[in-house]
Parts: sequence; structure tokens; C-alpha cells
Amino acid sequence: MIEKILGLGTGVTLTDLGALAALTTIIVQVVKNLLPKKVPTQIVAIVVALMLSISTALVYFPGVLQALGVGTVVGLVVAFASMNGFDALKNIWTRFNPVTPSLIEEGEEQDIGGEENGED
Repeated sequence: MIEKILGLGTGVTLTDLGALAALTTIIVQVVKNLLPKKVPTQIVAIVVALMLSISTALVYFPGVLQALGVGTVVGLVVAFASMNGFDALKNIWTRFNPVTPSLIEEGEEQDIGGEENGED
């Protein structure tokens, strides 16, 4: 379905989304330091993602309306990915890694599962 809408292969589309999300994250980190602290980072990420995606879509699609439509949809997906990517990765890491950094620093041992150590 995505191939018929965008005219691209799914692998190419996912690669483009990842590249745009990475580029958006880098630009937001630079721009965030230049703007006043009152400006929310999420709004900056949405604006940057929309600008990058629409400008990229204008290069690839012949019709301006089609490029604006596809660029807006892709921009919102890229903004979501760039805003929530690290948080989702951190949640997955903490879910599957039971050892917490505070326990490592204190030198305490933690039972991380496996076989029971009790004697019969």
C-alpha cells in the first residue's frame, strides 16, 4: 500500500524516515541552544521535521499539492520518531535489563533471575 501511495519501495521509505528523524534530532539539538528556554523543544522538533520533510517531498514529487500532502504526513511521523525515539529505547532497555545503575554504583548484588538458589 505504501508503495502505491509514495511510489517507493518500503525499505527505501523506512530508510528515508530514519534518516530524516536523525537529521531532525541533530538540527533540533543545535537550534534548541540558540532559542530562548521558553520555546518548547517538541514544537521545535515538529517545525524542523515538517520543514525537512516538505522540502524533501518537493524534490521528489512533481505536483506541489501532492508534495505538501505527503511531506506533511511524513513530517508528523518523523517528528514523532525523533521526539520519542530515545524514550522508547530507554523504556525497552529498562524493561529487559533488571540491573539498575544505582545498584551497580553502590556495589550491591542483585538477583537477575534464572534458576532458584534455594536448596531442596
